[in-house]
Amino acid sequence: LFQGFAPSLIAFSSAMSACDKGHQWVEGLKLVHEMQARCLDMDRIAYNAAISVCGKGGQWALGLHLLVAMSEAAITPDVISYNAAIVACAR
Repeated sequence: LFQGFAPSLIAFSSAMSACDKGHQWVEGLKLVHEMQARCLDMDRIAYNAAISVCGKGGQWALGLHLLVAMSEAAITPDVISYNAAIVACAR
């Protein structure tokens, strides 16, 4: 997807948020997987965007996995994190 350069965490987070808002959850999920493949250390913003995209794509299990991964990475989930996970499970 990002050919020719190494995108930053901010670029991935921004792209995921744009996919989420544009109802392009398939592309957003591709970004989640690409971030994981590149072993990028995600921050709270990236996790929240990823969980939200998972919810839009009906991938509630992946969304919950990411919520757990936040805690394992010593990143404290916030209201946005929990809300995104709840919405993901409700779809």
